[in-house]
Amino acid sequence: MAVTLIGRLGNLLHKLETLVHRIRVQDSLNRGLPTLGVPNFDLGLDGVNSDLESRLKQQKNSESGSSRSVIDSIFGSILWGVPKSRRTLEKRLTRKFQGKEFKEVTAIKKNIVACLECGTYHEMHTICPKCYGKVREETAAMKAAMGEDFQYNHPRSEVVYLYEDDQEDRAKYKGKYIVEMKKPRPLWFAKNLLTKGHG
Repeated sequence: MAVTLIGRLGNLLHKLETLVHRIRVQDSLNRGLPTLGVPNFDLGLDGVNSDLESRLKQQKNSESGSSRSVIDSIFGSILWGVPKSRRTLEKRLTRKFQGKEFKEVTAIKKNIVACLECGTYHEMHTICPKCYGKVREETAAMKAAMGEDFQYNHPRSEVVYLYEDDQEDRAKYKGKYIVEMKKPRPLWFAKNLLTKGHG
């Protein structure tokens, strides 16, 4: 792949040199000067007047500049594709903050509602963070009550959590893994939340 690319680039540069030579010859013919690319033995610098000699020197000095300008015009935007100037701060900030994500964050929310239990404001399609914080605290307490059995020796049978006010139902859960919770059951945690459905 690289060899093919180098070969194509070499062919392109050869064609470019031919094109530059033709441009020089045409430019010399248009000015009425002898072409420097073709040897001319009849015109030596000794027999040429001073005016023609100065024009020849100017053409020799401008050769590199003209060929360079031709190369720049052809390959300026391909080989040397470097930014000419730094982006201004305004343009950088515009590119940074015009995206869809930033507009969504800064847009005014019209779906804010108050929780029916505690009154905390939250988005309509989300859970109330304050109420769910209570659930997370209770879940952490239930995991701590199981101890190491929760991580290393999880029971194979169904797990039942008995609070202080649920002790009369202990006979109902015979054969199940019972976890004692040494506190009263929270008001929001109903007994039928952990009841399995039939069907």
